[in-house]
Parts: sequence; structure tokens; C-alpha cells
Amino acid sequence: MNNQRGFALVEGLSSILFCIVALTGGLSVTYVSFARVWLKRAAYEASVCLSTPETTFNCEQDLRNSTAKALPIGRIDYLLCTRGRDQAFTRLRWKLNSSFELRIDDRRPIPLLGPSSIAKRGR
Repeated sequence: MNNQRGFALVEGLSSILFCIVALTGGLSVTYVSFARVWLKRAAYEASVCLSTPETTFNCEQDLRNSTAKALPIGRIDYLLCTRGRDQAFTRLRWKLNSSFELRIDDRRPIPLLGPSSIAKRGR
């Protein structure tokens, strides 16, 4: 009888351990997926910001602040926001830990609504 209780205890503990590992893995995948979507959107917003008269510093700060609020675990390791004559470009690298990182690039034409797109909208 004691032998059966021991097996039941081992089976129960291994089941609990499996559930904990599966739950942790699922939460990690969900967080990274959310981070990817959020970072893509933040890079897009920074590029749109760069296409306005706003300073590059303010666009970078807006991106850093929104990312820090939404993603408390992880950090932006590298950020480049540039505005050229005909395009705005944002590149960032976000690190979750020392072995996992996401790299996001976003490029937008300046002006966002050029003569050809205004003519198409008027039809």
C-alpha cells in the first residue's frame, strides 16, 4: 500500500512540474509575441514622428517611454532614429535577456502623403 502511495506522489509531482513548465513556456511565448507587435508599432510611430517637424530626440524619448511602460521586462539596447530628405528610418534592438533579442526596422517616406497619394484619394 505504501508503495502505491509513493508512485502516486511521484506521478502527481511530475504532473505538477510539467504543468508549471508548460505554463511558464506559454507565458514566455505570449510575452515575446506581444513585445514583437508592440515594438513594431512603436517603431512605426517613431518613424511617423520623424516625418513631422518634431525633433529626433523627442521621437526617441516617446518610443523609449511607451516601450518601458508596456514592456517592463526587457530593455531597448540600441535605438537609431534618423530623418533623411526623403525618408524616416527607425531601427531598434530590444533584449529580453543576454541570449534573446528582437530587431525591428521601420522606414517611411517623407512626406507621408505625397502628391501621387493625394491624387489617388481625390478620385
